[in-house]
Amino acid sequence: MDGMLSLYVLIIVADLIVLFIFYRANRRLHNAMAGRKKAETDLKENQDRLALALLSSGIGIWDLSLADGKMIWDEGMYHIFGMQPGTFEGTRESFRGRILTEDLPAFESATLAAMEGRAPFEAEFRIRRKDDRVMCLRAKGQVYRDEHNAPFRMLGVCENITAEREAGEKIRQLSQVVEQSPTMVIITDLNGQIEYVNASFSEITGYSGEEAIGRNPRFLRGPEPAPALSNNLWAVVASGRTWKGEFCNRRKNGEVFWVDSAISPVLNDQKKVTHFMAIQQDITLRKEMEKALKDAKEAAEAATEAKGQFLANMSHEIRTPMNAIVGLAYLCQQTDLTPRQSGYLKKITVAADNLLGIINEILDFSKAEAGKISLETIEFDLDDILDQLSDLITGKAQEKGLEVVFLTSPEVPTKLIGDPLRLEQILINLANNAVKYTPSGEIVISSEVARRENDSVWLRFTVSDTGIGMTEEQQQKLFQPFTQADSSITRRFGGTGLGLAICKRLIDAMNGEIKIESAPNHGSIFRFTVKLPVAAERQPLHPTSDLRGLNVLVIDDSESALTAFRSQLQSLSFVVSTARTLEEASERLSSRVAVRQFDLILLDWKFPGISGPEAIRAIRKSSLAGDENGRHIPIISVVPFGQEIIAEKTIGSELEALLIKPFTLSTLLDTILKVFHKDVSIPRRSSRTTISQEALADLKGLKILLVEDNEINQDFASELLTRAGISVEIAGNGMLALQALENHQFDCVLMDVQMPEMDGYTATRAIRLQEKFRHLPIIAMTAGAMSGDREKALQAGMNDYVTKPIDPQKLFRKLLQWAHADTAIATTGEEEAKISSQERKLPRIKGMDVDAGLERIGGNIAMLVKVLKKFCLNHADTTDKIQKALETGQIDEARILAHGLAGVAGNLGVKTIENQARAIEAAIVGNQIGSARELLLQLETELGQFIAAAEKQLNSEPQPGTAMHANLQQPQKGL
Repeated sequence: MDGMLSLYVLIIVADLIVLFIFYRANRRLHNAMAGRKKAETDLKENQDRLALALLSSGIGIWDLSLADGKMIWDEGMYHIFGMQPGTFEGTRESFRGRILTEDLPAFESATLAAMEGRAPFEAEFRIRRKDDRVMCLRAKGQVYRDEHNAPFRMLGVCENITAEREAGEKIRQLSQVVEQSPTMVIITDLNGQIEYVNASFSEITGYSGEEAIGRNPRFLRGPEPAPALSNNLWAVVASGRTWKGEFCNRRKNGEVFWVDSAISPVLNDQKKVTHFMAIQQDITLRKEMEKALKDAKEAAEAATEAKGQFLANMSHEIRTPMNAIVGLAYLCQQTDLTPRQSGYLKKITVAADNLLGIINEILDFSKAEAGKISLETIEFDLDDILDQLSDLITGKAQEKGLEVVFLTSPEVPTKLIGDPLRLEQILINLANNAVKYTPSGEIVISSEVARRENDSVWLRFTVSDTGIGMTEEQQQKLFQPFTQADSSITRRFGGTGLGLAICKRLIDAMNGEIKIESAPNHGSIFRFTVKLPVAAERQPLHPTSDLRGLNVLVIDDSESALTAFRSQLQSLSFVVSTARTLEEASERLSSRVAVRQFDLILLDWKFPGISGPEAIRAIRKSSLAGDENGRHIPIISVVPFGQEIIAEKTIGSELEALLIKPFTLSTLLDTILKVFHKDVSIPRRSSRTTISQEALADLKGLKILLVEDNEINQDFASELLTRAGISVEIAGNGMLALQALENHQFDCVLMDVQMPEMDGYTATRAIRLQEKFRHLPIIAMTAGAMSGDREKALQAGMNDYVTKPIDPQKLFRKLLQWAHADTAIATTGEEEAKISSQERKLPRIKGMDVDAGLERIGGNIAMLVKVLKKFCLNHADTTDKIQKALETGQIDEARILAHGLAGVAGNLGVKTIENQARAIEAAIVGNQIGSARELLLQLETELGQFIAAAEKQLNSEPQPGTAMHANLQQPQKGL
C-alpha cells in the first residue's frame, strides 16, 4: 500500500515534472514565435523604409537572370520609368527597348565588360518614359557566378540623374561662356589672391593663367591713378554689394590699357562671402575715342573762340572808321549846307546805316550759331516797342506809297516781362522785309492774345503784306542762313539773307514758333508766338458818360485800317460805321436821315486822285448839306506820321483835330475827348531817340575825359560834346588817362576799350583801386559789339556801355543818366523854374549826409532835391527787382541792380544803403546767393524807412526846383 502510494506520488511528481517541462518548452516556443513575428514586422518596416528611401532618391533595384533573360523590378524602377507596378514585361529585351538608340552601344559595351569580368557594371544612358519624357539614368550592378565561374545573375540599381545632367550642362555652358567671353573674368579668395582667370584675361593682359594665379590683381596696375583704389571699394564688396569703376592697367608687354570693372562678392548658402569676382571689359578704344572727342571739342571751342575773336576784331576795325564816317556826317548836317550837299550827306548816312545793319546781322548770326544768344528779363511796355517800330518803318513805307496799319487787340497786356530789344529786333526785321518786298498796297502789323497760362500770356504777332509773295520752294528755304526769296543774279533786293534765320533762332530761344503763309503775287503773312510773363494788365479805357454810345463814321480806303478803327472804337463803347470811298461817305452824310446818326467823322488824309484839303472840304459840304439845321459834325483828320506839319498848315482851320497814325488806343480817346472840349492833355508824338534842348542844357559845364586813341574819333567826339557845352580833355590811352585824372577833376570818363599801352579795362580797374574815384562815372565807348562785351565792361568797373558808331542821342542819354547821378531825362517839357532865395532850405533826413550829397552834385540844391525825388520814385521797388532776378536765375541783372542802387545812394550821401547794396553786390559776385538774400531783407527794411522819411520831408515843406519835377510821367508814345 505504501509502495503503491509512493508509486502514485512518484507518478504524479513525474507528471508534474513533464507538465513543467512541457510548459517551459511551450513558453519558449511561444516566445520564439513572438520574436520571429516581431522580426518579420521589423524587417517589413525596414524594407518599406528602404523602398521609400530608394523611391524618394530616384533609385530603383533590378534583378536579371542571365540564363533566361528574366528581369525583376522593384517599385523604384517603376517610378523611374513612369509605369504602374506590375506593368513591366519582365525581360531584358523590353528593358533595352526603352533605352535611346544612340546610347545602346555604350550600354551593351558596359554589360559585356562586366560579364567578362573586365570591369564592374556601370553605365549612363537615356531612356524614354511611358509619358515620352526623356530621362538620364546611371546603372550599377554586380555579376554573380556559379562554381564554374560562369555568370548566371546580375543584381543592380538605376539612379535618375536627369537633374544632375541638366545642371552639369548648364555649368558646362556657363563655363564655356566664361571661357569664351570677350570680357576678363577674375576670381580671388578673401585675401585678394587670384584663383581663376579666363582665356580673355590672358589674351588681353598677355599673362597666362599660371602666371596670374596666386597673385594679387594689383600687379596689373598702370601708371595713372586708379579711382578703383578708393577707400570705399573693399567696404562696398565686403558688405555684399557690387562696386563699379575704371582701372588703368598695364599689359605684360608694357602697354597701358583701361578696363571698366564690376567687382562682386560671391556668397555661399549661408550668405557669407567666400570669394570675389571681377568682370572687366577693355575700354581702351573708348577711352581713346573720348580723348579724341575731347581734343576735337577743345579744338572746336578754340576755333569758335578764334572765330568770335576774329569777328570781334573785325567789328572793331570796321566800326572804328564807320564811327568817323557817321559822326562827321552828323556834324556836317548841323552846319549850313546847300540842298545838294545835304542830300549827299543824307545818302552817306543811309549807306552807313545799311552797312551797320549788315555787320549787326553777321554778329547776331554768329552768336546764334555759337548758342550764345542771351535774353534779358526786364519789365517793358509793348506800346513803346510798337512806337519805335512805327518810327523806323513809316518813313520807308511812305516813300513807296504803302499804307501801314497797326492793330493791337485791347486784351493785350500793356506791361510785360522779357527781352524788349530782341522782340523789337524780330518785329523790325519782319516789318522791313514787308516794306522791301511790297511794291504797292499795305502792311498790317497786329498783336493779339493767343492764350493765357497762369501769370503769362502767349502773344501772337502777325506781319502781313500785299507784296510779291513766295513759292512753296522758296518758303522751304526761307529760314536758312544766307538764303533769300529772290536769289537770281538779277535780283532787285539786297541783304545778307540772315535776318529771318536770326529771327527763327531768337523766337526758338523764347520758346515760340514762327510760320509763314504766302503765294506768288499774293503777299506774305508771317505769324510768330512768344510766351511772356505779364507785369500789368491793360486797364480798360472809357469815355466820359455823356460820350458813351457816340456814333462815329470812319472814312478810309484801306480795309485793314477800317478794321483797326472798328476794333478800337468799339472797345470804347462807340457805334461805328465805315466807308471806303468819299462818294460812299458823301451819300451817307447827304441823307437827312443818315446825318443824325453821326456825331463824329474820322477821315483819312490821303485818297486816290484827291488832296487832303479837298477831301475834307467835300466831306464838310456833304455833312452841312444833309443837316437842315446846319449842324456842324466834328472831323478828325487821320494823318501819317511826318506829314502833320503840312496838314496843319493846309487844313488846320477846317477841322477840329489831327490824329497822327499809327496811334495808341489812349491817344485816339484823348483826341476824341479834346474834340468835345473835355479837359485832357494830349502828348505830342515824337521819337524816343530825340532829346530836347532843355534836357541837353543839363550837360553844359560838364568836364569829360575822353580816352580814345583814334584821332578822327577824337575830333568827332570832341566837337560833338563841345557843341553841347561840355568841356573835353583827350587822353590817347589808358596810361595817359590815369595821369589826367591825377592832375584834373572830371565829371565823367568816356573810355575806349582797345588802345595801345594800356587798354580800357585795365585802366578802369586801376581807376577803381583809388577810393577818390570810386563814384566817378566811367562809360565804355567801344567798337566791340559781341556778346559779353557789356559784361566785361561792367566787371571791369565801368558804369555803362555804348557802341560805335556813336549815336549822339544815346551818348547824351548816358551822360544825362550818369553825370548827374540818376537825373531825369526829359524829352519834352517846360523850362525849369528858377530857384528863389526862399527855396534854399535843404531837407534833413535821417541816414542821409546832405552836405556830402550836395558836394558831389556841385552845390546845386535844386538838382539834389530832384535826384532825391527821382531816387524815391525809381528805387522803391529795387529790392523786389533784385529778389525776382535772383529767383529767376538772372544773377547778372541782380548784380547790376545792386550796383546801381549803391552808386546812387553813395552820390546822395545815404551811406548805410550804399554799404548794404555793395555788400549784396559782393555776395552775388562771390556766388553767395543765400547771403545775398539775407542781406536783401535788411536792405529792404532800411530802404523802405529812408524813402518814407524822405517823402515825408519832401512833401511837408517847399523844396527848391519843384517845377522841375512837376510831371515825372513820360509822354505817351503813339502807335
